[in-house]
Amino acid sequence: SRFRTGTAPDGTIVASPATDETPSGGGQTDSDPTNDPTALLLGADARISLLKSVASIADTNGDGVRNAGDTVSYVFTVTNTGNLALQGILVTDPLLTVLGGPIDLAPGAGDAGSFTGSYVLTQADVDRTYVDNTATATGAAVTETGTPILDAGGDPVTASDTSDSGTAPDGSIVTDPETTLTPDGAGSNDGDPANDPTVVQIDPVAGIVLLKSLVSVIDTTGNGVIGAGDTANYAFTVTNTGILRLGSVTVTDPLVSVTGDPITLEIGASNATAFTASYILTQADVDRGFVENTATVTASAITAGGSPVLDRAGDPVTVSDVSDTGTNPDGTTVATPATTETSDGTGGTDTDPTNDPTVALINPEAGISLIKRLAGTTDTNVNGFLDAGDILTYAFDVTNTGNVRLDGVIVADAIVAVSGGPTTLDVGETDSSTFTASYTITDADVTRTYLENTAEAQGNAVTSTGDPILDGQGDQITVTDTSDTGTNPDGSAITDPEAIETPDGTGGTDDDPANDPTVVLIGEPEIELDIRIGDIRDTNGNGIIDAGDVIVYTFTVTNTGRVPLTGVTIDPASLSLPLNLVCQPISLAIGETQTLVCTGNTYVITAEDAA
Repeated sequence: SRFRTGTAPDGTIVASPATDETPSGGGQTDSDPTNDPTALLLGADARISLLKSVASIADTNGDGVRNAGDTVSYVFTVTNTGNLALQGILVTDPLLTVLGGPIDLAPGAGDAGSFTGSYVLTQADVDRTYVDNTATATGAAVTETGTPILDAGGDPVTASDTSDSGTAPDGSIVTDPETTLTPDGAGSNDGDPANDPTVVQIDPVAGIVLLKSLVSVIDTTGNGVIGAGDTANYAFTVTNTGILRLGSVTVTDPLVSVTGDPITLEIGASNATAFTASYILTQADVDRGFVENTATVTASAITAGGSPVLDRAGDPVTVSDVSDTGTNPDGTTVATPATTETSDGTGGTDTDPTNDPTVALINPEAGISLIKRLAGTTDTNVNGFLDAGDILTYAFDVTNTGNVRLDGVIVADAIVAVSGGPTTLDVGETDSSTFTASYTITDADVTRTYLENTAEAQGNAVTSTGDPILDGQGDQITVTDTSDTGTNPDGSAITDPEAIETPDGTGGTDDDPANDPTVVLIGEPEIELDIRIGDIRDTNGNGIIDAGDVIVYTFTVTNTGRVPLTGVTIDPASLSLPLNLVCQPISLAIGETQTLVCTGNTYVITAEDAA
């Protein structure tokens, strides 16, 4: 008779021994279900363990930061933890291509060198702030002779394992991986210490640098001096120096209102046009001699899709920077701002070259202008002209032409004692009433036929609160000006003294229209009239001057006196001939001769005249 087994090798009951093929202890069958041996497996167990560890991280791009493009190298340790030999062991990893294998491992044997792999970090990994995953090891159980061991269903017995991590997220070695619960990249775990993912942490390094530069200082007031009311223009350059994309990049400045909407900056990108600002200089800035400050840029790290990048605590990653200056105090460009220590407005530094204020120097330009003008005359002897004993009255117009206040303003004149002052002048202010003077004409003046000289104004630079403004040597800044004249030698007003060259008493000039002496002509007016026959018209054509012919007269006048003459003409009543004479009035300088332009300067000879 045939013997049939009633139990399978694992001890379970065989339902139909006559028809069910039951394998031997080695897993073999012979296609005859009626002669199967009764086998009992004694603890047969196919098992495998896989550790995935970070071996190194290469700074491929050499920028000193773990970021996209860097290379992570992994090593895989495979151990046969069962009591059956394993053959054809492979390691697979969905993140990378594993090099090495297949290998065979006897029970208890391990391998830490056959399987390796590398992975290049992506920007998505950087935005996530980590990369993590697991690998899988598989192998087939075999007998000592290498024959595959089959299960009860006739299929090969295999072993597989999802990797545990041999390194912690910070890169340190995990001493006992199978019992150590290592969190994933997000800090979570599943309570099973044997299948922890291998994590590479990437610090979310957001970086930004702001440069504030002085572009120009414009003479907005148009007075030719940079001072209060003028405009300083600024530009801002923002650069993404981190490993994350930046959004909502905004520049603020406590000194000015920055123009420009928030922008996005790609990694390594700079923008020098999005943000600008203008500042109106104040008198306090001018008194100080400079204006300076720093701005601040803020931004949020975002992914390529615009979502916020979160740190390990789950908070959005933000970054800010206090500006460095892109220009020196004199307005020239700083070549390497990050490594150049640029002084503040007082010349000081703080040994940090990355946060230097942007300085606009404003030179305290003290300026003063003096106009001396003839305000009036007194004909003391009432003879109708200026001569000895008559009195000249002068007025002085003093103007602050600089960009700082002037105090202690005085006027001095070598020929007169000036009344008034000292006074104070704000920037742009003119004083036309404080200073006056009187002068009595002498015989020497009459002999000379004119009086001329200049005065001098002086003032001291002070702040709006009256404190002295000092120069580089520590002395108070003082300014002076030699007067220009506000009246012509004939006493008429000059509309634009600084632009008009007015001659001195002898008629000379020095090509500087801003320092002309104030001249007053002195002396008795005299005039000489020369009447001549300019033509005789022979109206009857008889070749003889007789009745009916016409005599044409010319009238020439010469100023023989010591003062200019105006309104020079001829009174027809003063003539002996009955002419209807009308001459155009003219002016005559001293010594000048002119022929008058007249109508009615003809006379018809009468018979009585010809008799």
